[in-house]
Amino acid sequence: MKPPEMMPKKPPAPHASKALKPPLWLALWHTLRAVLWSFFGVRRGRHHDEDMQNLKPLHVIAVALCAALLFVLGLVAVVKWVVASTATTL
Repeated sequence: MKPPEMMPKKPPAPHASKALKPPLWLALWHTLRAVLWSFFGVRRGRHHDEDMQNLKPLHVIAVALCAALLFVLGLVAVVKWVVASTATTL
């Protein structure tokens, strides 16, 4: 039998703090989901705590600005459509 210093060493087990990073699209999906829930105003405490640990602030800000812009543009489009449809009926 070989002495302990001659035996091959096993690689260290991955720690919870060094978990694999999710792909970018998955991270953005989680961010979008959190932002949309916040726009709606409903979020469970457990999910909020997970989001605070996992989401990057820059991603949250960028996704929130894009979602707000799309919301405003959608409202403008609906108002233009309603105004245009009522103007033709008068």
